[in-house]
Amino acid sequence: MCPNTNSPSLLFADLSRAVTMGSPEGAEISVWVCQEEKVVRGLTRRTSCAQVVRALLKEHLANAGDARLLHAAPGDYCIVEKWRGFERCLPPLTKLLRLWLSWGPEQANVHLVLVKWAASLPVPGLRAAEARVVQSSQGQRELASPAQYIKKLPADKQRRMVRKAFKKLAKMKRLRQGREGVETLVHLIVSQDHTIRQQLQRMRELDVDIDSFESRLHWQRTQDEGENYVQETYLVERQPGGQEWESRRQALLQLEAELQGRRQSIEQLSRDIEQELGQAWGASGQEKGQGEPRGQEQAEAARVESELQRSMCSALQLRQHFLHIQEQVRQQEMLLSQGQEEWQRLAQQLGSLSLAEGAQSACPLAAGCQDPEPVRSGCGSLSPSDVNDTDSDTGISSTHSQDSEPPCVQVFPTSPNYL
Repeated sequence: MCPNTNSPSLLFADLSRAVTMGSPEGAEISVWVCQEEKVVRGLTRRTSCAQVVRALLKEHLANAGDARLLHAAPGDYCIVEKWRGFERCLPPLTKLLRLWLSWGPEQANVHLVLVKWAASLPVPGLRAAEARVVQSSQGQRELASPAQYIKKLPADKQRRMVRKAFKKLAKMKRLRQGREGVETLVHLIVSQDHTIRQQLQRMRELDVDIDSFESRLHWQRTQDEGENYVQETYLVERQPGGQEWESRRQALLQLEAELQGRRQSIEQLSRDIEQELGQAWGASGQEKGQGEPRGQEQAEAARVESELQRSMCSALQLRQHFLHIQEQVRQQEMLLSQGQEEWQRLAQQLGSLSLAEGAQSACPLAAGCQDPEPVRSGCGSLSPSDVNDTDSDTGISSTHSQDSEPPCVQVFPTSPNYL
């Protein structure tokens, strides 16, 4: 590959002879050839890309000598137009100067690169080059009828000539394929290099734009809210958050006391149900021990049995409700412990912020001498989002939805002759 030089080499391509139309004096376009910038001068409005390609190849052939890399014919090359990561191949009949002038202010971001047609494809492949047998005019003059001359030769000599010709053609084909493959690879690498450079330049421009926008935003907020607008914002939002946390803590304590009372009432109901079941089973056993039951006693036994079944169903429902409330109590205890840890962490942050404010108020002169810069870590790790998100982190917001009345338990009425 050609070395990448910082100073572009000037190519004085006199294209005014090929095109007789007038053009503005000093019209020139830079074209990259093998990572070297060539300046083409003397363009007119009717100068085509094919003429520029021929001029570039002619200059390369004259200056490169044995080290030249462009071996193919001018028809195998094209000029690629690249702009901000996009590229397209220009047809040979494109008027290059008109295209260049149409870009206007974007000419600084447009690059023209000389590549092969195969290198400009998305997935370049190896192209098979067919050998061409060109008959020289001198040979035609010497041999008026080559067929008659070959027929006069012996058969073995004719076979040797044919084999020799095919070997020579195969050798020429291999050499040409290797040369064109290397040339295609070189042009592809150069094209990718230009694309990467354009993308890097675009990234640098975006970084500069982002930095300038951040600086303007900081300056605007400094003018509107003062130099210590970050600290003032955090301090203002900290006090309401502490009061809200204290109120939610009191609500959690009340909820825990209410759950404890409900747990005791459920235990008392369980004991009463077990006592009623024991009395009912004892009364039924006494009735079975007597003689032949009468009709009234049978009806009473059936009623007691149905009431026992209803009582058992009620007991099972109460048991399930008791287990559900126990699970809620465990969850509330876990939330309460998390809330206490969060409260301790906030108290520690409040103490550290108070110490930092005392240290800043002790040296106001040193703070006044500094230039206003973006305060990125002025208040430690506390941010408005941290203050507002403490409730969602501890899960306190979900406790109010769980504070609901227990499901109603169906109570079946009992007759005065229950026992």
